[in-house]
Amino acid sequence: GGLALSAPDGVTAVSWNCTGAIVAAAYGVLDSAEGSNWAAHKSVLCAWSTTRRSLNPSKADAVIELADSVACLAFHPEEPTLLAGGSYNGDVLLWDVSNDEEPLLYKSTLSDYTHHEPVTALAWVRQLSKAQHQLVSLGADGRVLVWRPAEEAHRLSHPVAGFTVLASSAIVAARAFSGLGGGLGGGATDATQRVHGGMSLSFSREDPTSFVLGVEAGLLLKCALNGAEQRSPDSVSTAGNDVTWGAEAAALMARVPYADYQRSKLRIEKAVILAREYEVSLPLLFGAGVPATSLFPSPVAFTYEPHAGPVYGVAHSPFHRNLFLSVSTDSAVRLHLTLQATPLLTVTPTSGTVFCAAWSSARPSVFAVGAADGQIFIYDIHELSKGGAGAQAGGGAQLQPSEALQASTKPIFSLQFNPRTAESLASGDGEGFVKLWKLGARLSVAKERESDWLEVFFMFFLCFTSFFFLLGGKEFHWREVHACACVRVHVRARACARACVCVCVCGTPRPRLEVLVRFVVVVVVAVVIVRLVGGGGRALACALDLAHVQVILLALALLVRLHVVEVL
Repeated sequence: GGLALSAPDGVTAVSWNCTGAIVAAAYGVLDSAEGSNWAAHKSVLCAWSTTRRSLNPSKADAVIELADSVACLAFHPEEPTLLAGGSYNGDVLLWDVSNDEEPLLYKSTLSDYTHHEPVTALAWVRQLSKAQHQLVSLGADGRVLVWRPAEEAHRLSHPVAGFTVLASSAIVAARAFSGLGGGLGGGATDATQRVHGGMSLSFSREDPTSFVLGVEAGLLLKCALNGAEQRSPDSVSTAGNDVTWGAEAAALMARVPYADYQRSKLRIEKAVILAREYEVSLPLLFGAGVPATSLFPSPVAFTYEPHAGPVYGVAHSPFHRNLFLSVSTDSAVRLHLTLQATPLLTVTPTSGTVFCAAWSSARPSVFAVGAADGQIFIYDIHELSKGGAGAQAGGGAQLQPSEALQASTKPIFSLQFNPRTAESLASGDGEGFVKLWKLGARLSVAKERESDWLEVFFMFFLCFTSFFFLLGGKEFHWREVHACACVRVHVRARACARACVCVCVCGTPRPRLEVLVRFVVVVVVAVVIVRLVGGGGRALACALDLAHVQVILLALALLVRLHVVEVL
């Protein structure tokens, strides 16, 4: 169904609350013809209770007028009425959509340590030390800021931590794919310390400190909230101080580079003494005027193969800890493993920009993407087909969209699956429509042991890429596989879906008998592993973890010396 049938602007973001009963939408100016006027453009935030019998699609249950356009939304993962938003003027806001009189709870204030450009993405992540969530915001100014609105001492008055994606870090990260060396960010030096504008971010479902960041230059970066620590917070508090340090202030100082540490620390302590205080708190620390570049280091730890344009969306799988999607203006939808620099699968559903991506909340292998031509493409990894065009995994397998929906005549800017109702998908488009799609059972009902199948699928991929790495002495790259003699063997596992194992013998020509013997050895090992994982029950599947399988295949690599083993 369609909501907000008379919306004045395009829908910039949609978000479901944790109960799946409320969907919220933000409106703003996104068209290039009008985009330069966003600062003077008022907007609106709407919310509908989709479970109400009296639902009126053209009239929202809650309407909040905004002074500025909002670019992103994120409902709290446990509080069903708390909604965070990021605006085009750099503000981070928090609303209670159930409060009709004063829905705005908190709003950030402009300072040297907040966002100065549009907030492009938001994410709620749990704190490691407390049973509550903190809010992470990403800005086009290249800053990643951490907020704790649940704590009275902080709210949204100032961030508790921050990071900056510097151009030098990103340049060195990109050189891993240009043959110039490098590959890790954060330790580079460059004459131009210009920041890279952030476009999208997504956190791992299991590690609340690990996230993937997409930037305007097309880079895709793996980052960590705790990866930039130069020293322990305890050492900040105990190293011959004239004042005591609060826990949050000490944690922030622990990330300051060694070159700036002593000078910054003395400056802060002097400001605290002049203020006649005895403890360094975050407001006093920020009030000392230490440059933000010293307090906010680069979070980049690793880089993935870059896109050819801005990365508008990244999304981690809610079922698989190492799997995430990325979409960009280069028309590519890439499926990545966090441990692999190159994409596992590349899909090109359209010739235009792909703006957003979302994983199903019920089907581990289903995801959806929204494109500039107004189409929504829904894919099922389970349905890797033999023919057609649009996707390449290892240069062979083809993945077609299970559904292609013409949702609008303008771009689809936002997609999100309902976290509770498996068949419900919300979309927001440039025409100003919020549409709720009801998917059929084929795309919303999980198959038997589908999550286990997905785990086995990617476990094989990691094992065989490690296998190739040992043989070739360099990182595995699908496009380095040239013409080869390929034999496909379908293995039926009792409790799993079909596993298609493709063994390719490449490179130097070898005697047919030798090739046949090596092929048989690899297939036998692959069959044994698939049958053990598929027929031995969940306990055995857990016991036969990735590390054990990798040891088996690496030992096999030494014996067999095949050049490429590819699992589809």
